[in-house]
Amino acid sequence: MARIPRTDGVPDFEQIPNGEYRLTVLSTEDLFDRNGDPYIRIRFQVDGRDKPYSENYHLTEKWLWKIKKLLIAIDESLTEKELDTDELIGKSIMATIEKRGKYSNITKYEKVENSIPVEETAEDLPF
Repeated sequence: MARIPRTDGVPDFEQIPNGEYRLTVLSTEDLFDRNGDPYIRIRFQVDGRDKPYSENYHLTEKWLWKIKKLLIAIDESLTEKELDTDELIGKSIMATIEKRGKYSNITKYEKVENSIPVEETAEDLPF
């Protein structure tokens, strides 16, 4: 019989430290949860990090607010039509990621043009 070492508490992915990141959509995948409810898994490239980050967006009435926040941050007109998720690929947002419990989640979405890149403003700081 093969022995498998314990994996309790050892995530199979790299945790992203709390912070604000520029995320670019790499891919989307249409899936169903164990209850048969549809959701989209979106994989993002995180600026400054090697490994991508994934976030799930459930498409039930209770959770539509989450995908709507993402779409508004990308382009508000995306909320006004039926969406082909391939339209999201290559689009970028600024996002605040926070660890809550065992997992990291996006807690704030912003348009890229609303963010202020640090390298452009560092000289303008009064201190």
